[in-house]
Amino acid sequence: MAALSRILAGKSHGQGSLVGCKEGSSLEETGFNWGEYLEETGASAAPHTSFKHVEISIQSNFQPGMKLEVANKKNPDTYWVATVITTCGQLLLLRYCGYGEDRRADFWCDVVIADLHPVGWCTQNNKTLMPPDDLKSVQTIPSDANWRISLLLVLENF
Repeated sequence: MAALSRILAGKSHGQGSLVGCKEGSSLEETGFNWGEYLEETGASAAPHTSFKHVEISIQSNFQPGMKLEVANKKNPDTYWVATVITTCGQLLLLRYCGYGEDRRADFWCDVVIADLHPVGWCTQNNKTLMPPDDLKSVQTIPSDANWRISLLLVLENF
């Protein structure tokens, strides 16, 4: 239990400290070894699948400029194409196609829980691709008869 006694974390006056360690010392300085700790305590390590948030933030393949099909916020049975503006770990800042450079309607989504798909997914899965209601009032989106053509033009430049 030597490894366990070296690492027990205590809380003192709202500040974290390592029990039995000098103030300001780091975890590395204690010589703690997870392998030893698990062996001495008979415990087993949590599987890496328990930490999806870490995997996603480290291994995210989402890049600014990518196009995705995203469920419409007000009508989740329909989807529309959005562009990845920026990424922050497992969070994506998205902008629906049709807003041009207008940032007012940008929205954040968590890749773990959001309904995100590659372009073409709606067609392959018989899902409805439809501009969000708010976007229909923006001048860059034409009438219902022409929005499909407008979207094709956007995707051709993709």
